[in-house]
Amino acid sequence: FSAVRGQVGTRNLAQRCNALLGEHISSALPDVRRQLAALEREAQEALDRYGEGVPSAGSDSAAQGWYLMHVLNAYAKQFTDSIEGEGSNIFAGDVAGGARLRQVFNDSFSTAIDAVSPIDEHFSDSMLRSALRNAAGATNALFVPQRAFEALARRAIGSLRPVAQVCVSDAAAALRVIASNAAASEGSLARHAALRRRLDE
Repeated sequence: FSAVRGQVGTRNLAQRCNALLGEHISSALPDVRRQLAALEREAQEALDRYGEGVPSAGSDSAAQGWYLMHVLNAYAKQFTDSIEGEGSNIFAGDVAGGARLRQVFNDSFSTAIDAVSPIDEHFSDSMLRSALRNAAGATNALFVPQRAFEALARRAIGSLRPVAQVCVSDAAAALRVIASNAAASEGSLARHAALRRRLDE
């Protein structure tokens, strides 16, 4: 018994358990530190993506209003930059942003307008003479009567309506894409899904 006397008893058991626990903590601590550091980096990156804190509901309305204006101004800047060709979409494979709007108006709309001839399609020479005579009434008119000109102009402009409606729908679609891209690239909108949905509407 005297040979193992230093290895038995509660005091020796407590000392041995403490020594084993200390060794295990010393060997496992570097791994735990690395894991905690990685988790901390991930959490910090997520916080950085979200930006500054949002004023709470209990804070004053001026702080909340300032924050909302800050978010909307950042979104408006992204939108404006995209239209002016200064945004991050200049390397897109397709025509985007303000260039797409220019293409709608300069290429598509102007080509469609040039193809429409409102005078030739909707007015014959006899119809024009008849409109001028009827607008002059009983008197001889030296100049084209204002009413005849307005009626003929309204009718000619009305024939351009389908082309203009296509242009408006194309421009609206391009603006929706620009707005959606601006909202996606504005980081502070990422945590405000309801505001982003409202901006997309």
